[in-house]
Amino acid sequence: MEIIHSTECINYKKQVTNIKPTSIAIGENENIGVYLVEIHFSKEDADNLRKLTADVHEQRIILSVDNQAIYSGFLNAPLSRNKFTITANSVERARRTAALFHGS
Repeated sequence: MEIIHSTECINYKKQVTNIKPTSIAIGENENIGVYLVEIHFSKEDADNLRKLTADVHEQRIILSVDNQAIYSGFLNAPLSRNKFTITANSVERARRTAALFHGS
């Protein structure tokens, strides 16, 4: 697996900046054996993201946080309602991912 810097993953013509989460929740999905990190946005920020992803199909959405690319856990483009879901294989990784958004 090759690691790519987050700036190489982003189409700079299609981005929304200064989006702040309103809440972050971590939970375990025992059925599929992963932890879910749900990032919730305000209606305005979610609408901006939704417009940006309206023509995207069967692709994961990528957020850039502190120069790290964070991608959605599911093929949920366009953005579903006001939340962005990230998967993690351990509670520690879920907590580290959620912590990135606290400083954003």
